[in-house]
Amino acid sequence: MRVVLSPMSKEQEMILGTMKFAVLPAKHSEFLQTVQALAQSIRQKKGCFQCFACRDVENENIFHMIQWWETQESLHAYLQSDLFEVLLGTKNFMTDPWEIYFNLVSSTIGAETVKNARKGRLIPDWDSRPVY
Repeated sequence: MRVVLSPMSKEQEMILGTMKFAVLPAKHSEFLQTVQALAQSIRQKKGCFQCFACRDVENENIFHMIQWWETQESLHAYLQSDLFEVLLGTKNFMTDPWEIYFNLVSSTIGAETVKNARKGRLIPDWDSRPVY
């Protein structure tokens, strides 16, 4: 198991953006081209730690985009940007309205928690766990 450090520090909260797209089968290729280009550009935006897109393994018509933002200000600037306008324009590729959620994340637990759980140890209380 590889331990991956979160971009968060102990003093910092992050914003996790998740988007779910139900894409028309005939529009998969066009949607993927658009989202791949967007993800690269979004990662360059000030305050974006990560942005990637993936396809659902259970439904080939479902795609997801995950974004990590440093601050509410950086997220707000992105939501007002031309990049987000392009993403909004993909609605013509959809079978259903897309879902979008932004969650404020105050801490993260990681591989150590998995290792402990596999050894039968309790997962630490959320209020006393270390931040990785």
